[in-house]
Amino acid sequence: MIQQNEREPNKNVPTGILKGTPYSKDFLIQKMTTAKTALGKTKVPVFYREKLATNSTDINTFGMEMKPLSEVSPQMFSVKGSKGIGYDGVRIINKKYAGQTYNLSGDLAKKYPNGVKFTNDGFPDFSPYSKAKVKIDGLKGNTSSDFTAANKAMGLKSTPSGYTWHHVEDGRTLMLVPTDLHQAVRHTGGAALIRKGLAP
Repeated sequence: MIQQNEREPNKNVPTGILKGTPYSKDFLIQKMTTAKTALGKTKVPVFYREKLATNSTDINTFGMEMKPLSEVSPQMFSVKGSKGIGYDGVRIINKKYAGQTYNLSGDLAKKYPNGVKFTNDGFPDFSPYSKAKVKIDGLKGNTSSDFTAANKAMGLKSTPSGYTWHHVEDGRTLMLVPTDLHQAVRHTGGAALIRKGLAP
């Protein structure tokens, strides 16, 4: 017999699921996983991250891909109402410039008159100013070891004066760019994603 203050457990929820602090990241991911398992192959429209990030209510869904809900990853979505948060909680600095050009000021504006374009995900594209680019597997998101690996791959004894290696968000590419430009444009790069285990 059930006591007055006791509740009968929900038999529809598998035991061992939904552990952890309510509303924590792990708790929410477990809830989504449980829902995806239950719904199985229910088809839903795929709203890609760059569309959600705009908070636009006028999204054209005509011809948009449909896929099973069980294949949808929580990492595809940004937190509604958040400022520059995505990629599983990593703060994307200056994401407000996503899809736009960041214009510099003063002497840097004269030196780099075209500014720096940001991708739709909010990452800077330094490629127009890159002097070299190298792909390396196993980057650590650590400037010392990663820069050493990049210099070795390029046959350099050290990083050229006035330049730095920029971690591209794919987690594998390092780009040799002007240090003054790299420092002037605040951003989240591949190093942060690597350290969080989100790239590559």
